[in-house]
Amino acid sequence: MLVQYEYKMKVLYLAVPIISFTLLIFTQNAFASVDLNAYMAINGHPVVPVFKFSKTIYIDYPSGSTLQKELNGKNVTIEFVDDSDHNPSIRSFVQQLNIGIANEMRTSNITNLTVQYETTIHGDDKQATIDYLVTLQPTLANYIIKPGSGIDPAVLDISWVGFSIKNPVIITTKQYGDLEINYPLGVIQNQMPDVYDVLKGVSTEDILNANLLDANPLVDHPIEQWNSLFDPAYTLDDVAGSNYVGQKVPVTGFAYGQSGIYQGPLKSKTTDLDFTADSKYHITIIEKTSMGTIDVEGHANGYSIQGLPAISTTMLSTGFISDPTSTWWVGMQGFILWFVVAGAGMVIFWALFFRRFRE
Repeated sequence: MLVQYEYKMKVLYLAVPIISFTLLIFTQNAFASVDLNAYMAINGHPVVPVFKFSKTIYIDYPSGSTLQKELNGKNVTIEFVDDSDHNPSIRSFVQQLNIGIANEMRTSNITNLTVQYETTIHGDDKQATIDYLVTLQPTLANYIIKPGSGIDPAVLDISWVGFSIKNPVIITTKQYGDLEINYPLGVIQNQMPDVYDVLKGVSTEDILNANLLDANPLVDHPIEQWNSLFDPAYTLDDVAGSNYVGQKVPVTGFAYGQSGIYQGPLKSKTTDLDFTADSKYHITIIEKTSMGTIDVEGHANGYSIQGLPAISTTMLSTGFISDPTSTWWVGMQGFILWFVVAGAGMVIFWALFFRRFRE
């Protein structure tokens, strides 16, 4: 009996890592430097996608340095929420965004915008951590390139997904006055001028002035290669607009940024730099992998129109798609492979388990 018990425990110890690893490689996600969550309706009613831009900066400083004196014991949060209906500077930002998403073929435009900004600064005697998070909730309209009719699919513009704001974005706030939100040094200059004086004018300024508001990684990966899956009873949330929350509609979900066999393991981008001012310092910048989710009403497929991303969709089902190059099939392969590998692991486990008992 003791031999049987030891054997069963060895089999269990072998099977658990196999199954756990299988689950891990197909479900692991990473937080994003840009994280998009969007819904698009087949009739083109305005929707409210959510963009979240994030970055983390670590500053290592020696004892007695200026940055240690300024940052040791610092624990502050700079945050605000405002929208273009109430803030003229955000209305100006809407114009910047519309210029950023404009192209000759598309008519998509932003009609309203809510900005949520948060930066936290925490310092101890050796290091300071600065976490940035900028959340944009634009109201998107006019994204229909071609209306659908019956079996004729509607064509939706999604080139608005990728934009990069290169210029400063200055928002007038009640708490902090004029606050620049696009570059890491903006809030430092506003809130900690002595720290800014150490950082400005040295080689760090280039990496600290890399714009936060950059969604280009999402369109660098063609939409037709995003994972996709049809859901016949999707429940709408805030990204569909407040008048549609709670409704159930059929959608095709497109997802980018999940670790798996097709997109490989996700890795954060790390930038390290040493610099000298009054003392020797080290800066580390962490940018997580970008992610995107676009839920499109109807049975949808992604493709390109003259190099720009678009999605065609129809409310009529065309049945099972067997073409291995189709978007639906590309999205399903990951799920199928997951079940195959997980099933194989379970078969091996139980085969070994019962074989021992028969002995």
